[in-house]
Amino acid sequence: MGLGFFIAKTLLERTGAKVDFHNARGGGAVVAIRWPREAIEAPPD
Repeated sequence: MGLGFFIAKTLLERTGAKVDFHNARGGGAVVAIRWPREAIEAPPD
């Protein structure tokens, strides 16, 4: 996880996202990105 991941994580967090990552059991990585609903939901008309 190099500089690209750091840049992407920083940009995602600026939009209100929470980024979690961990090692998968069988190898590899698991990355979860979550935004609060109000950060992505359009305002009501």
